[in-house]
Amino acid sequence: MILSIFQNFCILVTAIVFILQYLRHRGLMHNENLAFRIGMGIVSGGVAMILLKSSVLVNPAHQIVLDFRYVPVFLISLYLGWIPTMISALIIAAYRLVINDISSVSISVASATVLIGISYSLIQRLNRSALYRFVLALAVHSFIIIIASLLVDVAPNVRFFTLWTHLLSMYLTSYLGWRYLEFGIAEIRLHQQFKNEASTDSLTNLFNRRRFQDELNINLQRCLRKGEPMSLMVLDIDRFKTVNDSYGHATGDNVLREFAKILIRTCRVYDGIYRVGGEEFSIILQDCTPAQAMEIAERIRANVEGRNYDFGADPIKITTSIGITSYHQGMDAQQMAELADKALYEAKHAGRNRVHFLAYPIRFVKET
Repeated sequence: MILSIFQNFCILVTAIVFILQYLRHRGLMHNENLAFRIGMGIVSGGVAMILLKSSVLVNPAHQIVLDFRYVPVFLISLYLGWIPTMISALIIAAYRLVINDISSVSISVASATVLIGISYSLIQRLNRSALYRFVLALAVHSFIIIIASLLVDVAPNVRFFTLWTHLLSMYLTSYLGWRYLEFGIAEIRLHQQFKNEASTDSLTNLFNRRRFQDELNINLQRCLRKGEPMSLMVLDIDRFKTVNDSYGHATGDNVLREFAKILIRTCRVYDGIYRVGGEEFSIILQDCTPAQAMEIAERIRANVEGRNYDFGADPIKITTSIGITSYHQGMDAQQMAELADKALYEAKHAGRNRVHFLAYPIRFVKET
């Protein structure tokens, strides 16, 4: 019997591990997604059905079984709210009626399951600590189960044995499952933090050079698959060294932050903006023709020139030079980046504070 109980517990733990792995790859920002919450409610109900199907017979004489069917409902209520909680509770109640003949016992258990789902949903809406909600939910669960047991005509000793085995296993397993989930979610948050720090510039909160190199290749492949236009913009702040030498590096950092904000406000929401060097930035313009790229670049140039950067000293005026190229059949990511850099160099050489565009040159045509 102990081995069977352990197997039932392992089913629950395996389900938790799979869900944590999914969240690790997809991120934790799904809580407000209705489709995700509905899906998790169905998953939770499915896990509960498996646990119910794998029930352990602890008292053959009175057909008393032990399983952890309510634990997935309880755990999902802690994190995802009432919708998945009620979905999983209703799945368990329906399954309980399907696998058993309609009787006072099955109706009582199914009704108790629905009430438990409702109580979990209401309790988790309370603005109290997780531990408080945890204890209150288990207390209400115990009350509902005790009332439901009183409605079933069984001997007192059978009722008592059923109650203490169910409630003790529910308390212990719920706590272990909750702590394991908390540990797993904390580990996922830490993993995501390290991942973000590895790909994000800490000064401007833009993506960094590593992320730019990865996403340039990814966007280029998407461009090839969909046949959409794609442009690449490289830009930097003119004479930025003079700003650092004249006003100090702290002021220079403030200028970089404000420059990044201008790029964010001016570009489209789906454009990729990256800080790839000290004062050098790159922008990947997906589904963007050369004419559209020139228009965006000119807006950036005008917005940067028209901004006064006042950080306590005299207002600082800066300008930016911008180089642009667009994808042409036969180019790869390195060639595209080199051509945009060359366009930026020409903009600098022509006097700065201007936009230059270079098309695909003959020298990049590959021999066949």
